[in-house]
Amino acid sequence: MDKTPQPSYAERGYQAFAEIYRPDVFQMALSILDDPAEAASSVQDAMLRALKSLHAYRCQAKLTTWLYSITLNVCRGRLRKRRIRERLRQTLDRAFGIDRAENDQPEVRAIRNESDAEVWRAIQSLPEKLRLAVTLRYYHALPIGEIAQVLEISERAVHHRLQAAHERLRVTLDRRVAER
Repeated sequence: MDKTPQPSYAERGYQAFAEIYRPDVFQMALSILDDPAEAASSVQDAMLRALKSLHAYRCQAKLTTWLYSITLNVCRGRLRKRRIRERLRQTLDRAFGIDRAENDQPEVRAIRNESDAEVWRAIQSLPEKLRLAVTLRYYHALPIGEIAQVLEISERAVHHRLQAAHERLRVTLDRRVAER
């Protein structure tokens, strides 16, 4: 006799739900994000959100419509984060005078990825006060007033922290470039 625990009815229901809807949800996410890995991750997030809020589904729309709206919201969030990361990269490029010619050659992409990682490491090396200001401003795209509220400091202090962070990042990145 097999003593392997059998999945409950709820677990089997969740598995069936995922098997039925995952392909269509993946196609939708892929069409929005244009990145298979990010689409797959978005599908996981959307399915989890849907399963956690299944009790709130009111049958006012088809189940697929409801699931697609959840998927769309997850994808929008990822696109927003992608745009914010790109804006941070562009802002830091301008701040440090980095000229990135858009070139799809593998060598150029590899150098760009290395440069992006270098900037990220430089941000991570900042003291927490400065790192938080930079992260909230450029990664989360918060206005100065909201950053001040989150950090419980004045707007003037936010400006000072951002200015100090820019200067430290400039020095750190200049030093790392000189070391090459």
